[in-house]
Amino acid sequence: CSPLGVESPGRPAFSFPNHFAPHLSAMSDPSVYSCCELGAAREAYAASVSTPLSPALAALDARTAAVLRQAHMVSGALAAATLRLLVKVSASVRALEIGTYTGFSAIAIAEALPEGGTITTVDSFVDEIEAKPIFRDAVASLPERTARKIVPVEADADAYLAELAGRVKSGTVQPFDFVFLDADKMRQLAQFELMVESGIVRAGGLVVVDNTLWYSRVVRGEGDATTRA
Repeated sequence: CSPLGVESPGRPAFSFPNHFAPHLSAMSDPSVYSCCELGAAREAYAASVSTPLSPALAALDARTAAVLRQAHMVSGALAAATLRLLVKVSASVRALEIGTYTGFSAIAIAEALPEGGTITTVDSFVDEIEAKPIFRDAVASLPERTARKIVPVEADADAYLAELAGRVKSGTVQPFDFVFLDADKMRQLAQFELMVESGIVRAGGLVVVDNTLWYSRVVRGEGDATTRA
């Protein structure tokens, strides 16, 4: 494995694909992205053979990288392609997202949902309030057929999920087919358990949890509080 900019014997110095640049520069500690040449080669290869971002997502990714301090929180092109694939193969209609940020993953999911499908996306925006108008503008610029699928909820995730669990139990809200959990990493396990046990996600539904390997820190056995979450 070679860190950023370090040459391996007989090989040129490794550099990240271009789309990593704004995320690296936005991070207070870019070293969390240090990885093997092989891993980065896989990333570049997978991106080259995956469905490219829609114009709306490409524009949102660029604006997020240019404006916000924590632009690395955007899911990225490969995650967007994976989310779209999972939504389609699971034939999901009702989706829920915990963690909106600028709406990148919400829009990716909305693009994959069928006509009449919806994604409810929840965020308090307390981590970076500047993300809120970027999300709003991104949704406003979408084609109507996509924008009408997105249901924004500004709320604390734990409080909203507790309320949602009660509404599902009472039958006033139907369970969700697909859930993307991408917010407070320290709360993800508790939120996942609540969604499954309360029936927020239907039996046979799909829950996708982001950052489970936490930039490979879990794999490397780095035992800080974030890896234990």
